[in-house]
Amino acid sequence: MESYGIASLIPIVVTIFIAMKFKRLLTALLVGSFLGLLIINNFNPFLTLIKLVDEFIIPTIGDSWNAKILLLLVAISGFVKLLEVSGGTFSFADGITKKVKSKRATMLVSWLGGFAVFWSDVGSPLVVGPIFRPLYDKLRISREKLAWIADTTASPVSILIPFLGWGAYIMGLMSNELPNQEMFPLLLETIPFNFYAILSVLFVPFIILVGMDLKPMARAEKRAQQGIIHAEDLDEVEVEEVDQSVIEKSNIWVMVIPLVVFIGSLVLLQPAGFPFAEGSASNIELNLIIAVLYGSAASIIMMRINKIKNIGESATAFFDGLKGSSNIIFILITAWVLGGVSKALGAPDFLVSVAQGNLATWAIPLIIFISAALISFSTGSSWGTFSIMMPLAIPLALELDSSLLAVTIAAVLSGGLFGDHCSPISDTTILSGTGSSCNLVAHVRTQLPYALFVASAAIVSFIIAGITKSPATLLIGIVILYGIFILVTRLFNIHKPMEETVR
Repeated sequence: MESYGIASLIPIVVTIFIAMKFKRLLTALLVGSFLGLLIINNFNPFLTLIKLVDEFIIPTIGDSWNAKILLLLVAISGFVKLLEVSGGTFSFADGITKKVKSKRATMLVSWLGGFAVFWSDVGSPLVVGPIFRPLYDKLRISREKLAWIADTTASPVSILIPFLGWGAYIMGLMSNELPNQEMFPLLLETIPFNFYAILSVLFVPFIILVGMDLKPMARAEKRAQQGIIHAEDLDEVEVEEVDQSVIEKSNIWVMVIPLVVFIGSLVLLQPAGFPFAEGSASNIELNLIIAVLYGSAASIIMMRINKIKNIGESATAFFDGLKGSSNIIFILITAWVLGGVSKALGAPDFLVSVAQGNLATWAIPLIIFISAALISFSTGSSWGTFSIMMPLAIPLALELDSSLLAVTIAAVLSGGLFGDHCSPISDTTILSGTGSSCNLVAHVRTQLPYALFVASAAIVSFIIAGITKSPATLLIGIVILYGIFILVTRLFNIHKPMEETVR
């Protein structure tokens, strides 16, 4: 294979630039792929276009493993849509709010409520926000606090569930770099090293229980205690109320039974038991697809029994979910193509040659995390960041120290999640503000300090994990996060006792 040296990085650099500048990820991936092939084909645009379609796009779509990943994404999208329209989650959360008495309990329950909608990072803040917003207003808790909690139980939770759309997408990117390895066990291996996601989720109850806030959130809480809902320097946000008719017809079992059918099917379909089966990755993916379809059928039946939707309306909702996955499917396909083009140019080999002798192996996860965090914050896209970084990070880890593979993949995921969690142009950031009826600027300026605290603890954790390669590093990361926060808040006098107002 011909070596293109530093020129092999041009497609990646151009892709990152376009994604950051114009916020058009699909366009960026296509342009980067075309430019890379243009270099290979001596800048002949006609030949480049033919080879792009014939040698990269068609083989990528036709690959059996890729086809399973795409089908899984489609099936999961339909299942998630059914769970969203069934109203079961709203019924569950609405029932809980009637039993909550104090500020601290309200915030903890809203945090747990985010876990109840673990299957949808987009749907979660749109459920948690509207359900808990009236209670937050009544107890004089800021909407900024609600938006932060809703945001932190969206993407950071979804990325830790390996059998959802996030897991399918990530395994699709991993498989392109590791064609002869089982993806699902490797994905499970990365979870303890996904420091940003886990630390973000655990940071919320810590803040609630100790009753301490950083200055921007402390100001918002002080304002809320005075009965002022919105910051004076920002516009108010229109409130979109939840459809109560759906909640009245629905109940918790409309949500629980389809999920039990889904999980139960996975256990039955895997002879060795899900998720610890030793079978081939392709079988696991196929079983996931079948289980999702069983869960979807159960959801349709439950909605029919409870007269929420008839069979036709439920089928329409399912297919609406399928249509909603089209953009992600195109992004995944173009990401696979860009990865193939980068390999053809020798970009991973070039990076390895530069790193060898010049980069300490323990620093690989650290550098990957910081790079991914910068890209994701600038683009607002975690999945886009994964597609750009995975083809570079995996070969680098394999060549320099294969024992760092799981840590390095987790660094890509953590860094990519950072931007999705707190960037002002991220969809979940925007939806968290919308669902909580909190101004976007107010949400970002109160959440970002917490995100930076978590990112700082993640940086230290990736340094330690790069040296030890031990999952136990997570425990150290938790101690570091909590310890540094208490030290800084005490040192700079940012302590706000929480008033336990009872209704």
